[in-house]
Amino acid sequence: ISTEQAHHSHGLRDKWESMYQLLKEYRAEHNHLCPSAHQTYKGQNLCSWVHSQRTTFRLRQQGKLGASSLKMTDQQIALLNEIGFVWDLRNSAHASTTEGTKWNIMYHLVK
Repeated sequence: ISTEQAHHSHGLRDKWESMYQLLKEYRAEHNHLCPSAHQTYKGQNLCSWVHSQRTTFRLRQQGKLGASSLKMTDQQIALLNEIGFVWDLRNSAHASTTEGTKWNIMYHLVK
């Protein structure tokens, strides 16, 4: 691994950590983990990041991840699970939320 690749990888890890912390703050303020697509949160497009986590996780589960920059670690998955991250909004069997919270999540997604 070259120095440039290592620096790029470290930068991606830092960015992930930063967005994860932002998501935790968002949850503390809004009581859910589905930010609106039509607004930013503290200057960041948190909805886009949440969506990319779900997409990356799904691709990982399907064994379809290619580029190393897109890989999601077991530790990242565990951290997201710890805060109640919902991996698949369409499948309530995978959602660790109550019906009322799921309704609020969907409401915020279309808002």
